[in-house]
Amino acid sequence: MPAHASDGAVRATRGGRSSLRRASQAGTDAAQAELCDAGNAAQAELCDAGNAATGTATA
Repeated sequence: MPAHASDGAVRATRGGRSSLRRASQAGTDAAQAELCDAGNAAQAELCDAGNAATGTATA
């Protein structure tokens, strides 16, 4: 295989890994955001339930 062909293959492999890393990070960030939203919603529900039990209202 000519040297320039193998250089191109190496660059393509690095580019593919880089793209994969970015996609993986994007998926991780999205999952983290979903978990955060779910946690915030659960916390708000617990807070509302606690306030209802004690007779106080949230603004």
